[in-house]
Amino acid sequence: VAASGLTGPFVSLIGLVIALFVAGTGQLCTENMGKADIGKVNQIFSTMVVCVTVFGLLMTVLFTAFSPMFLPFMAKGANPQVMEMADGYLRGYSLIIIPMSLSSLLNSLFALDNDQKRSLGYAVIILVADVVLDLLNVFVFHGGLFGMALASVVSAIIGLLYLLLHFCQEGHLLRFSMNNLNFRDVPKVLVYGFAGAIPMLMGSFRAASFNYVLLKAGGTDAIAAFSAAGCAFILLVSLTMTIQSVTASLSGLAFGEED
Repeated sequence: VAASGLTGPFVSLIGLVIALFVAGTGQLCTENMGKADIGKVNQIFSTMVVCVTVFGLLMTVLFTAFSPMFLPFMAKGANPQVMEMADGYLRGYSLIIIPMSLSSLLNSLFALDNDQKRSLGYAVIILVADVVLDLLNVFVFHGGLFGMALASVVSAIIGLLYLLLHFCQEGHLLRFSMNNLNFRDVPKVLVYGFAGAIPMLMGSFRAASFNYVLLKAGGTDAIAAFSAAGCAFILLVSLTMTIQSVTASLSGLAFGEED
């Protein structure tokens, strides 16, 4: 628990990468859907799928290469065994950026394509897959926290494959095409996305500094306690994020319709 708490600031940065693109893409596509401009929606969709994939690959390489260098500095004074666990978790979890980013992007758009239930199915699938793979890691493979991180990555890939089944059904409006890219839309998407990304960046710095204080005040036991308490806080965050997402979609549609 302490090791996962030490990785919190880095995990927040991964969430920042996702929020930067996903929120803006959903908002811009929703506005154009309100205008009934399906061609523009698919242009934005195709462009951002490419951007998210390329940027996600870059971030995966950076996290894999540099996070072990910054972790000892941010977790100075932690138990060496806890540090080793945290390093293993980060190395494994960095691989989740691309599948999680693409899944978040698709989930933000499926409501526009009359497939709201797929997002619920996705949530159930990754929950079940992650729990099952975690148990297999603990009782069969004994992979430590690196194995726990890989369980999350594999469950995210399984969830992404389930989301991609949307494009096998007839009548869907979203269509990806490499011949329909327009990177001039990227700055506008990022402007929308910054609203959600900046608080996450500040939150990452806050978590890093607070971890440092906790280590000085109470050691890894204090980190573990705070990490466990943070799991309960996720219940509140999920509620507020849901309200935020639905409000943005509904207001975006109304804005596109000039209502």
